[in-house]
Amino acid sequence: QLEAGSPLACEERGIWFLVGTASGGGCAEGGPPLFTAVSLYERWITSVTREAYFAEPPPDPSEAEEPDDFGDPSSWGPPEPTENPNIRGSPKPVEDLKPSEDPNIRGSPKPSEDP
Repeated sequence: QLEAGSPLACEERGIWFLVGTASGGGCAEGGPPLFTAVSLYERWITSVTREAYFAEPPPDPSEAEEPDDFGDPSSWGPPEPTENPNIRGSPKPVEDLKPSEDPNIRGSPKPSEDP
């Protein structure tokens, strides 16, 4: 017993092709199933499926973004002291970096050279 829209597919050289869709008939109606030939609607099917093929798939609901639990930054308070006993004192400002005076380094690489 076929339901309306059931596929009629044929295999050719390992590739399955949709040839028709069930449109009526069958055991319930006392006769063989009736199929609508897909080839008659190929242009319409192509236009609809091409648009769907290039559309971005909808997001997976199981991968929905979770809300940030960080809250308002103004309510965070001061940072906790480090637990590393080797780190002492307050951080110092970073000094301006100067170009290297290494004699082995000669300027910036040219576009044709590997860095």
